[in-house]
Amino acid sequence: MILSIALRIAIFYSLFFTQSAVYGQPPIGRQLQFDTKIFYDVSFKTDSNSTEVFNEITELLVNDSLSLFRSVNHGKQDSALNSAWKQDGRLHLSMQELLKAPSKLKFRVIKTNDSIFLFEDFNNPNTPHETSWYSEKQNMEWMLSDETRDIEGLTCQKAVIHLGGREWHAWFTAAIPISEGPYKFGGLPGLIVAIQDLTGTWKMNLVSIFPNENSTVDFFNIPKNQLNALNQKQFQSLKRYYRDNYFNLLLADGSFDGVKAETIRQQEKYYKNRALKENNWIELVP
Repeated sequence: MILSIALRIAIFYSLFFTQSAVYGQPPIGRQLQFDTKIFYDVSFKTDSNSTEVFNEITELLVNDSLSLFRSVNHGKQDSALNSAWKQDGRLHLSMQELLKAPSKLKFRVIKTNDSIFLFEDFNNPNTPHETSWYSEKQNMEWMLSDETRDIEGLTCQKAVIHLGGREWHAWFTAAIPISEGPYKFGGLPGLIVAIQDLTGTWKMNLVSIFPNENSTVDFFNIPKNQLNALNQKQFQSLKRYYRDNYFNLLLADGSFDGVKAETIRQQEKYYKNRALKENNWIELVP
């Protein structure tokens, strides 16, 4: 049984880990300088059928040519990982250290004038620190509305966009002339103050903005074999594969060798239930 699972995994890797077309080149391994820091509160459900709602504080770092969006805790994790990779090419960091800054938002988004790069850590038990990424053209097709609303003293205008199988309603303000927003969103004549999808299971709201706040980020200053370049369709397929086959990957890796059969059955049930509850990604389709 383990042999057949391992064989299927090998076939999957041969199909999906191929050279992919890239729109521009991401600033991997570079030291990035930013002069503006913007914080958003992100409210989301991982399970659309559940009443449980998670909240995380995220940061949008901006300069004249690019921006970086990520959860604050994931920024702490990235800093720890960057410093933990030593010159011998080995990771000198414990899982306990990473868990000091937990985050359910595994993605990081870089936006340039013409490209969007999304990086995400998948739930791969065999390579837990491996990151996959893809690029796409910067092409936000907004539908502007005449509707306005006052949000925290800011006059905001409504805009609508379809992204990732969702309809998103955004409120932006021309009073802050920064054509940016959380996640992939941007390209409006002002900063996005609030945005949510039509189901209300993903909401992002501006918390604070700090202009002239300089910051430096060593962006993925890690071994290149820890990064996988894919296209968007491959990216979604691989993410779905790891979600649906986490137990099988553990089994193939020998993680349950010597474990009682009843315990293995309980673990299988647990991981299958976990996969079913992970059904509300921020993008449902590529």
